[in-house]
Amino acid sequence: MSDHSEFFAPVLQLEECASTNAEAMRLTLAGEAGPFWVASEKQTGGRGRQGRTWTSPPGNLSASLLIRLACEPITATQLSLVAGLALREAVAEQPGFERVAGNLRLKWPNDLLLGTAKCAGILVETSVIEARQLACVIGFGVNIKASPEGLDRAVTCLYDHGMVTDSSALLASLDATMGRRMGDWKLGLGFPVICAEWQRFAGTPGEAISVNASGTRFSGRYAGLDLDGALLLKEDGGTIRRIAFGEIVDALA
Repeated sequence: MSDHSEFFAPVLQLEECASTNAEAMRLTLAGEAGPFWVASEKQTGGRGRQGRTWTSPPGNLSASLLIRLACEPITATQLSLVAGLALREAVAEQPGFERVAGNLRLKWPNDLLLGTAKCAGILVETSVIEARQLACVIGFGVNIKASPEGLDRAVTCLYDHGMVTDSSALLASLDATMGRRMGDWKLGLGFPVICAEWQRFAGTPGEAISVNASGTRFSGRYAGLDLDGALLLKEDGGTIRRIAFGEIVDALA
């Protein structure tokens, strides 16, 4: 494991692996306490939400941050928004950001969009080590130079929008922004501020959206997030539905 003083956490750099999240979790269950990053030049079997596969060719960023947390598992779910905000800030530090500044959007709960196309995703996984002690892996997949083919949704990469960077530079920025945002989060005590900042870069209140949650699709208008990071959906008739776990399938919110 190589330790670079400019990093919040040291980095284990791999040439290829199936999943950086799986490798990070394997290491922590073998006794590694973290914090550290597992990064891979090529990822062949990465996982996304809903069991989807996230394959990443060389040139893109595949990296997972392992940390130990003294909190309940439900509190750790907030890290999707913490990580999303940090990722957007890291991308904003890359050359050419001025070309996309108005189009770089956060999508609840864990995607980064350029326009309406996905350019990055986040996957948070936890394992209970002991009472109020969690091993938490926060995985990032960013399309820098290429985007996957054959998907059922629009995808893009940073290069397609004139942003010329590389995985090492982006990871260095992400490490710094994650360190800063984890400090802001304070194991959940600072989450209301994180949540408010996250919403600045998400959808517009009143925007029509559809959400899949627990196998059911709900439609309505985006009404922001509550203080726990759950999506608020205003349905026909004015009822506000709170959705803690799910996925937006239409629109930008």
